[in-house]
Amino acid sequence: MEKFSVVQDERLRLLCAYWLSRRGDRPMPRSEDIDPAAIPSILPFIWLYDYVPPDRFRCRLIGEQVKRLFHPSPLGRFIDEIFPPERVPEITNRFLSMVVRRQATRTIGFCVVSGNRRVPGERVTLPLSDDGEIANALIGATVYDFPGEPTELLFMTESLQTTYIDL
Repeated sequence: MEKFSVVQDERLRLLCAYWLSRRGDRPMPRSEDIDPAAIPSILPFIWLYDYVPPDRFRCRLIGEQVKRLFHPSPLGRFIDEIFPPERVPEITNRFLSMVVRRQATRTIGFCVVSGNRRVPGERVTLPLSDDGEIANALIGATVYDFPGEPTELLFMTESLQTTYIDL
């Protein structure tokens, strides 16, 4: 867990510990090694994107708390169909870096939602691999510190600081 010492949120630390326990001696776990239901405290915040070469990512799974930020739901859609066009290159490049370099990330900052409200949050993104060597999916979780119970909000943009973690 030393590599993930920058992660502050306990739920995200649980995801990191689970990911580490499932990878064993490999650089990263296989997708089939991961059972999101095994970490119920993070399930509402979890998401998973499949890598579609050469440079696209499709949302395969999204937790209810994260899904509330988007309309329509990201499920089954590509990054360029989900996020504003000005954000797509940055998100795609960050995801590609994790796939190519077998890195994890910890991101902290603000999500700007409808009504120009800035909501603080933290995110962890971890690579997965069908063969344990070449990354072909990313699993992550995003927790936001909503004042009160979050309602359905429209995700607009983010102001983030990302730390890359070599595995």
